Amino acid sequence: MGNVYEEKRTLMSNAANHVDTHQMPIASMAQTWAIAYANSTLDECLTSLDKEIEVYGKHLLDMDFDSVFIFGVNRPLNAYKHLGFAPYFASPDGVTLQAADNTAILQDDEIERFTRDPSAFFREVAIARRYPALQQDSPKDLEAMKAAAKDLMAWLQAGKKRDKALKKVYQTPALASGIPTSPPFDQYLCYRGFQKAIVDLRRRPEQVKEACEALVPFFTATEKSYPDFPWVMNPVVGATYLNPKQFEEIFWPTYKKVLDSYIEKGGKILVALEGKWGKEKYRFFNDFPANSIICFLEDDDPFEAKEIIGDRCAISYPFPVALLKHGSKEEVIEHAKQAIDKIGTTGVFFATDKCLMSPGDVNPENYRALAEFCHEYHV
Repeated sequence: MGNVYEEKRTLMSNAANHVDTHQMPIASMAQTWAIAYANSTLDECLTSLDKEIEVYGKHLLDMDFDSVFIFGVNRPLNAYKHLGFAPYFASPDGVTLQAADNTAILQDDEIERFTRDPSAFFREVAIARRYPALQQDSPKDLEAMKAAAKDLMAWLQAGKKRDKALKKVYQTPALASGIPTSPPFDQYLCYRGFQKAIVDLRRRPEQVKEACEALVPFFTATEKSYPDFPWVMNPVVGATYLNPKQFEEIFWPTYKKVLDSYIEKGGKILVALEGKWGKEKYRFFNDFPANSIICFLEDDDPFEAKEIIGDRCAISYPFPVALLKHGSKEEVIEHAKQAIDKIGTTGVFFATDKCLMSPGDVNPENYRALAEFCHEYHV
């Protein structure tokens, strides 16, 4: 028997490089759903790294996936506890990770200052404004900062132990590694808040362009070179809310600079196209070299996407979560067979059209059956 972990790495790498795999690779999109599957809670995972690894790994022992999207708690939740504000926190079900409603910190009269020097704005304004504990009198502010820094470093260092467990225990590689990169516009959206940022696109588009340009250096490649696999993670939120003209004139120029910086150093980028993009936008990915972009589709039509960008970009087939949740095992397998027969096994892999977060997102038996079918059905 060969090295299962390396065989799966090769399978996913071949998918990205448009080598016909003759079977459909499948990625587990379980995030906090993995906690519910293991009958655990988010708080329990935060008490022990070993427990967190055991909990997130249970579904990988029970179901044979070729890769996993995210393994472990992907936010430094313990660090936030010291700062007086948590942008992410556990929802009442004890499992799902929820984002705070309002994290905007950039005011109307501060955009010019922000654009001149985003780094200075972050140091001098943003940190204290977002985290109340850092506004306390000394030494309480320093104590909060040290405690948060300690937990942040522990969270970063835990990545090595998670990777080791994936390789040695669960024999399943992660699709992406390292800290995700981000489109400059998405960061502007985060600083400004969704509603104000959308208004800015109409009232002051040139200022938004300038702000995005100023943010480019913060999100370009940092390593000398990048491996063929795992890929560079790149979630994209804002693009789905822009019309084609805004996307082309405001979003794309700085976003392309960020992705180019990784591609020039050998990186392959897993772009999570959140929401519905449409062919007017994702055709722009043809601007990149072949086999440098992997598009994770959420709401877009995979057959339309493959027709337009499939020769240059690998894509994930967005397997319907509703079918995995409510359908029968036979219906899941029939849908999978029809999809594989139609879309082929070159430059494509299966992934659910939503990341699995909440306890009831899918029927585990259907999820297991899908993974088994993908390994049994060869083209």
